[in-house]
Amino acid sequence: MSLDAAESVAAEVKAGTYGPTALTACEETLAADRNPQFIRFVGLTLFADPRQPAWQKGRYLVLQPHALRKVSEAEQKKQIKERIRPLAERLLRDLPTSELPRPTDKVEKMREALRRIHSTTAHVSPEHRIRRHGVLDPRKAPRTDNLTDDELRSRYVEWLVREQDRLLRERLEGLASLVGEVRVGGPRVGTWTVDAVTAVLARVLYPLPFHHLDSGHAHVAVCAVHEQEWKLAGYTRGELVGSLSLAPGERLTLEVHSWDKSTRKTEDEISTESEIRTSEKLTQRDALTVAQEYAKKTNTKVDASGVVPISKMPIKLSGSVSTAVTQGLKRTTDSLREKTVEASNSLRVNRKTRIESSREVGREERQTRVVENTNRCHSLNCHYFEVLTNYVVTTRLIGVRPCVLLSNTRPDFTLDWVLCHQHILTEALLDKTFLPGFEAARRLKADEVLQRMRQARHLTELERLGDEVTQYVLAITTAFDFLKTSKDIVQEALSGCDYWVDCLSGLVDVPRIDVGRAVAWARIPVRARTALEMMSKERVESVNAAESLRRFFRTVTTADFGVGTSGAALEAELRALGFPEIGAKVFAGEDSNSLDDAGLRGAVEAAAGLIASLGPQTPEPGDAATEMEVADARVGFDQLQCHLNDNWLHYLQSVWAREDPGERFLRLQGLGEIASVIDNELLGFVADKSAYPLRETNFLEPLIDFNKLMAEAEKLIASQKPIETLVTQPTAGTVLEAVTGHCTACEDFIQTSRAIDLRNQDAKARAEETEARRREMRLAAAPPDLTDPTAQPPGEITVKIESSDRDSGG
Repeated sequence: MSLDAAESVAAEVKAGTYGPTALTACEETLAADRNPQFIRFVGLTLFADPRQPAWQKGRYLVLQPHALRKVSEAEQKKQIKERIRPLAERLLRDLPTSELPRPTDKVEKMREALRRIHSTTAHVSPEHRIRRHGVLDPRKAPRTDNLTDDELRSRYVEWLVREQDRLLRERLEGLASLVGEVRVGGPRVGTWTVDAVTAVLARVLYPLPFHHLDSGHAHVAVCAVHEQEWKLAGYTRGELVGSLSLAPGERLTLEVHSWDKSTRKTEDEISTESEIRTSEKLTQRDALTVAQEYAKKTNTKVDASGVVPISKMPIKLSGSVSTAVTQGLKRTTDSLREKTVEASNSLRVNRKTRIESSREVGREERQTRVVENTNRCHSLNCHYFEVLTNYVVTTRLIGVRPCVLLSNTRPDFTLDWVLCHQHILTEALLDKTFLPGFEAARRLKADEVLQRMRQARHLTELERLGDEVTQYVLAITTAFDFLKTSKDIVQEALSGCDYWVDCLSGLVDVPRIDVGRAVAWARIPVRARTALEMMSKERVESVNAAESLRRFFRTVTTADFGVGTSGAALEAELRALGFPEIGAKVFAGEDSNSLDDAGLRGAVEAAAGLIASLGPQTPEPGDAATEMEVADARVGFDQLQCHLNDNWLHYLQSVWAREDPGERFLRLQGLGEIASVIDNELLGFVADKSAYPLRETNFLEPLIDFNKLMAEAEKLIASQKPIETLVTQPTAGTVLEAVTGHCTACEDFIQTSRAIDLRNQDAKARAEETEARRREMRLAAAPPDLTDPTAQPPGEITVKIESSDRDSGG
């Protein structure tokens, strides 16, 4: 609604003369509203390159940063010579190919270099070699076996050129969209030269005036503001939406019942269980063994001998008597005394408090309509038609203003991102089919937290391992300290840089490993980074290693050290470290597998494996989720995630449009010179680019004369003839038309009886009319007869004759 129309309506409301549109009498049309509605929308038009062929991809005018700084051509050449060329030299010097023999060197050096390359990468899997960036790829490196010197030199030169070209592409792939016409590839003969790399880098600092829409440059456009006037022209009858047929004398009851019920139930349960058990057992055993043994032995022996002198045969006699007496005494005494005393004391207290709060809110609406056919011989057909509203729409151009298109970062639709922006996504949801996906996301996130809590329940087992746990904590904290050190080095090198050339020059001076580790540090989620900081602090304070590891896995999981932070969040982290806008986009797009995280991910996975090796993690009663519930939640979230990826522009534009103006202002301030020439007002979107008003256009005069363009636009606005279009839209209202049937469906007897009834009713009506006229004439007489007009019954004369016996007897 325009301002004049709004003031008119306000004045009528204040005077009490304003009334809504209503049906008048029995007309088929409704009175039109006298106050039209006005809608404004914008159209964004880009400036195409007039020199490009029609078959080529469109290139459009961009905002050149050096034009804002008003850098002269001489100054451009000076900066290219003093700042960009040294940067190109360092880039070539830092490539791994710079350490390899040149094509002019001896063949023996080439053979030795190739043998070293194949031997150092033999133990690395081919898949891992493919993912690694910034290293030589030996897969296509020529083998030194069975090759002559000429063949080896030829293949070596080809491989060296390809590797140098690939490494430079990887190093400059983030700048490829900003380079434009200059190809990143080098010459096919020889190697890259400093002049070729300088030309590529110079195109980033001093871009061409026209670039493709998918480039990272800020495109210049014209924002045309149009206004549509919707003037109500009346209502008309539309299509038939329903029909009811009633037999003669039939009555139909229509009942519409709508019921909306909302139940909110909260249940809290507090359970405390403690058990004290004391057991004491005392065993006493006394044993005494005494052994005594006594032995006495007596021997008696008598010997006698003699010779009998007999001639020729002497006889010798001998005799011996021996007596032995042995007496022994042995006694053994064993004494055993045993006593057992056992005492047990057990106390178990179980206290449970359950609080349940339930609230139910409902609304019930019931509408009842009764439709009756009062006809006795004809059917009744009730036809319902929709009511259409007609508008006369007039579109006119009311203003033109220059604007600039800035790229927005497309985030990953992760679990955390979807839950964070649920309030916006549900409002912009295209179909309610995907609404359960948000509850599934919440269920999966709760399951992740539950898994972390379960991992932290092995404190007793971890303490039993002792120094082994300390080694795992030391490995994690040491790796994190390496990343922090590299982050500090890079941040210090980037401090005080004015342009991206200075920043990248500072990065080149810093070892490449530190740059990669600084980016790896930025990829760690803030939650995991806080947990690592706490673990490092606890290590310094000599906190129990098992307790420290338990707290760590209560907050994070191994998944936090996989892909990690990406998209806009990663760019913001790199910008906080001092990376310029272009540098942040370059390093944010690097493959996470190519970054050196100082072994942090491996140390975390090893510690998680240690906890898993302690045995199954028994869930607490009440916190276990069935596998089917988790699987069902995963399917629901995957469905929602697939839908978001297919319609990412629709949902991200809704998110970008809801950005707070203050946050948008802070984000635009990071654009440097561009922030000084644009206003913090979101005009609209072109694909993934947001349009902002351009406050100053003088720096674009060499390419386009905006003053002339604005003058022509004003003439067009003044001389335009608005085109009126009739637009018809359906409404929620309906119109009822009743039609009686032609056939009575009656037999002749009923028809004849019906005719007699009609004549009888007609006669009664005539009698009533005659009586009414008679009464009128009594009142019209002079003087008027005011007596009761009701006719009195006529008088009766009764004659009674009686006979007498006396008379008859005379």
